[in-house]
Amino acid sequence: MGDAIDLLCRADNPASQKYHRAYTSIPTIDNADPGPCVVVAFFHLLLDVPQASPLPNRFLGYLLGNGLPFVLVPMVEAYRYKGKQHWLLSWPTFWLLMTQVATMGFVLPVYFLLALMTRGQGGGCSEDDKYTVSGEKKVEALTFGLAIGAGLPSLAMIYLNDAFATWIWQFYPILVVSLRYVYLHFRSKNTNTNSAISQHKTPKILRVLYLTCFLVASLTHGFFVWPLIRRGKFRSMYDLLVPLPVSALDTMVHPSILVHNFLKWDYALSAASTLIAMLWSAGSVEQVGYMILWYALAIPVLGPGAACMGVLVWQNLM
Repeated sequence: MGDAIDLLCRADNPASQKYHRAYTSIPTIDNADPGPCVVVAFFHLLLDVPQASPLPNRFLGYLLGNGLPFVLVPMVEAYRYKGKQHWLLSWPTFWLLMTQVATMGFVLPVYFLLALMTRGQGGGCSEDDKYTVSGEKKVEALTFGLAIGAGLPSLAMIYLNDAFATWIWQFYPILVVSLRYVYLHFRSKNTNTNSAISQHKTPKILRVLYLTCFLVASLTHGFFVWPLIRRGKFRSMYDLLVPLPVSALDTMVHPSILVHNFLKWDYALSAASTLIAMLWSAGSVEQVGYMILWYALAIPVLGPGAACMGVLVWQNLM
């Protein structure tokens, strides 16, 4: 995989012209090794996969749709528990940028481990007082930032299949927080953005955000997985979703297969860490049992992302 990426970024390789661009207009950065080209080429091994092997390309679309809840959780939790958690957890942009650098499969387990180990230490608040919903305008701002700052770049990367679009997507966490602040700036001219909402009331826009993410995740799973089940292509479904040990892969396979397997492991680790960590939010052993039952039913039918989002909907909207 590394050799294939290096080949795509070699200046003397005609194929590298598609990925070797002036991304920053700073030659020392654009021509660095490793530099922007390496990051872009990694994703384009999936986007530019041969038509005879479409599964790697399809998995990237699946990852962006069904993996949306795993981006939402750090964002919402950081603002919802603002000032009532460990200070490191109050910077979701940092954590999401780290997922771009060090992968979700590594960063999210660290994030949730820190969250569980420091539970309730942020402000010395009681367990009953830990839940605080931000002002409705702040939730609107976060929704706007996620939709425009994360949603549009993701769609652009998939459908435009352009190196610049792929490069811009790498910085979606910065786009999300920037658009959030822009939204709050203009809204604050006419309304009070700092008004808090009772801890027993969930803002309507948060309901919309949660339900939309649940629908996106479940529909993505249905779009990519259920047609394979209906046609009896269980081997294709297995190849699409199930990660394999590196030793089980033929060293002569197309590099896109190696990238695909890497991202499958990345997604599996991030999904497992999120779903397991959410068990600690249960209020009783009985609720833990219900959550495990929900996982067992929802993951095959709706996908891990929708299973995660279903728990959030149940906890906050029901």
